[in-house]
Order: sequence, then structure tokens, then C-alpha cells
Amino acid sequence: MEKAVPNGEGAMAAIIGLEESKLVAICKEDMGIVEPANFNTKEQIVISGETEAVKRVCKEAETAGAKRAILLPVSGPFHSILMKTIVEDFEKELNKHVFSDAQIPVINNVEAEPEKQADKIKKLLLRQIYSPVLWRQSVEKMVELGATKFEEVGPGNVLAGLVRRIVKI
Repeated sequence: MEKAVPNGEGAMAAIIGLEESKLVAICKEDMGIVEPANFNTKEQIVISGETEAVKRVCKEAETAGAKRAILLPVSGPFHSILMKTIVEDFEKELNKHVFSDAQIPVINNVEAEPEKQADKIKKLLLRQIYSPVLWRQSVEKMVELGATKFEEVGPGNVLAGLVRRIVKI
């Protein structure tokens, strides 16, 4: 991923307490390349893009009523169009592996919809590199489909905390 954007030229920031439509509109202003990258909860959206553009959107978001705009300690502008240049390299890596249709539907974070077809899952993995993570929408879809329990696998508990803010189960 560092190959896509040199360190320091891209950034991400969490915008807290600003209506989604307002933040999307600010990102569309002539700020440079910056866009929503993670729709974590209704109250928290992460933006991603060129460092200076991200900083400008942070200031505009606070002016528009955001409670906070926090630059994140990350090495690049993940889940933004700036990552699209590495899709081909990642596709070469994915092609080294055999994918089978899923036995259990996978709720993908690109569309927040269930998917079982291996070829479609592979394409969605490629799109996820440069597309926003629809986390809130994915959790809501899982609950709509009957999920009643969520387990976080891996270090930390950030996702579990987000789930508790999205749904009450």
C-alpha cells in the first residue's frame, strides 16, 4: 500500500458528530482529493485522501458543527481512490489462490450485502482497496438478516465498540 502513495502524502481523519450528508458535501468541495473512507457509526466517519486536503476538510467539518476532527496515525490514505493504483498488484496476488463459493454468505463492506459467489467476493476484495468501508451499513444488514451476536477476532476491541454504538443487541 505504501507503493500507492508515498508516506506523508496521504492521511486519514475521524470526523465525529457531523451529519453524513454534510461531510460528504464538504469532501466534494474543491479541497483536493479527499473522500469518506469508513462509515463507522452515524456519529463517526473517517475521511481519507491527500494530507493537505484531509486537513482542510477537518477544519471545514469543525466549522460546520463536527464535535471533533482527529488526524489518525496511519501510513496512508486507505480506502480512497488514491489506493486504486495498487489494485493490479493485489489482483496478481489474489490470482495465486483458489477461491471457492462461500458456504455462509459474506457481508462485504463495499456494498453491505451478502455474497456467496467466489468470483464476486474476489472482485469486492479488489474494490475494497479504494472504496469506503460501509461498516455501519454492514452491521445493520447482519442484524436485519438475523445476527444476534458479534465476536471480534484479532487484537483490540475497536469493532466491538462500534457495533455496540450501531445496534443494541
